[in-house]
Amino acid sequence: MIATTSNIKLAKWAVFGVVIALVPIYFGMMVIFIKSQSFNFVEVIGNGELLMINAVMCAIAIGEMTGPQTTCRLRKIISMGATILILLLSAFLFAYVTDLRESSAGYSIENKNIVAELSLFFFLFGTIASGCCTWLSEN
Repeated sequence: MIATTSNIKLAKWAVFGVVIALVPIYFGMMVIFIKSQSFNFVEVIGNGELLMINAVMCAIAIGEMTGPQTTCRLRKIISMGATILILLLSAFLFAYVTDLRESSAGYSIENKNIVAELSLFFFLFGTIASGCCTWLSEN
């Protein structure tokens, strides 16, 4: 792989914007292992933490796209639009999950399973969209 400015920026984003951003999730996994509980990924991400990480990751990528855009305009518009949509949906879902957990109705295991699945879905697409924004910001 050629070490272009775009590739270096993308590598920095991957390490610091994704891997390091997931530290709270890693800590949640470690707590489960230290307590010798059976590992259940839903318990780690079922409360919406991944949604919040995703929203922040998308917001940073959108910030990378600010400034004069003279090349790849259509790709940049599509990447920014997708990233903004994922950011808004992730933030809304996190707020909804937080409200649901605090309500008297309770927060069931079915809710956690759905939140875990949606969190992974949004994180996957958020990572792709924000990675595209980061890479395109140098083009």
